[in-house]
Amino acid sequence: MNRPFDSTDHFLNAFNRGFKPLLDTGQLGTFILVLANSSFDARLKTELQRDIDHVFHTLYRRFEEQLLGGEIPPESDEDLLVFLKIATVGIDRISKSETRRIGNWEVQFNPLRAFRPRRIAAAVTEDVALPFCRESFHFNKPFMDKEIFWSGLLEGKTIDLYYNKYPFTQAHGLLVPERSKESPQQLTEEYHHYLCTLASTLEQTLPGCGFGYNSYGAYASVNHLHFQMFMREHPFPIQHSQWQHQGGEVSYPAHCYRTSHPPEAWQLIEQCHQNHTPYNLLYIGDSCYILPRVRQGSDTPPHWSSGFSWHEMAGGMLTSSHTGFGEVSTESIGQLLQSASTTL
Repeated sequence: MNRPFDSTDHFLNAFNRGFKPLLDTGQLGTFILVLANSSFDARLKTELQRDIDHVFHTLYRRFEEQLLGGEIPPESDEDLLVFLKIATVGIDRISKSETRRIGNWEVQFNPLRAFRPRRIAAAVTEDVALPFCRESFHFNKPFMDKEIFWSGLLEGKTIDLYYNKYPFTQAHGLLVPERSKESPQQLTEEYHHYLCTLASTLEQTLPGCGFGYNSYGAYASVNHLHFQMFMREHPFPIQHSQWQHQGGEVSYPAHCYRTSHPPEAWQLIEQCHQNHTPYNLLYIGDSCYILPRVRQGSDTPPHWSSGFSWHEMAGGMLTSSHTGFGEVSTESIGQLLQSASTTL
């Protein structure tokens, strides 16, 4: 594939064209990926609904025959469990994602995220780093190759950009730099400066493009260095001009440090490392947002959330509960952000 980063239209067209070939493989993992992305994008759902239904029923019949015959389906246990949940609910009853604004915040109902594997995001952690483990899930697993949207040289490094299997933002991808090195989810100064350069460069041709990062202990789900790429038509709540870190007068509920100087940002990140403090990051244009936070497992997420990652800390609440989607309030979001946060 040619480089898709020349314009927003070019990128989105290339991104969306990739779903039909993925679905045509008839494989379980790519079926789940396309289903989840279509539930987030109404236009994609309309375009692919007939094919999605066909692949679902084909897979259902195959699994039924294999299990009745005493065979073990070759697919991963993670994907089989997700398929079981989809089959239990019913393919026709998978709700589409919804988003609403309340006060300063966004709230998104995203039902398929309830089906996703939690992996290390469910672990009780004690540090901000964990050695890479080849036995655990990582992006070099052979079955992951088909989920790559684009691979190539980008700003001097070889990267693989994967489709996010359970998206919650437009053109949601997973950027894995130099994946053959099998680096754990532990940010280094080199990769920090790379992301600063990349975010600043891509904003010139892809306005609204940025990257989110969860450290280990801050709801990262995979211990293989990666960043979550997104496209936004409107700024995140954390970018609003009223906040003190944006030059305004209002305190953001979570402790947020924003800087346009990569060395200064690295000093703050390194302070998190030295203090064993988990953190979430956003790289948007020339800005880096650093959000130190309490460790996963020691926080108390609300019943409608599986935990606050970079997206929630940026003011975008995610829930797979329709009840939670309706009952969350401006006041409760502010309190939750404050309780999830800590100082350096």
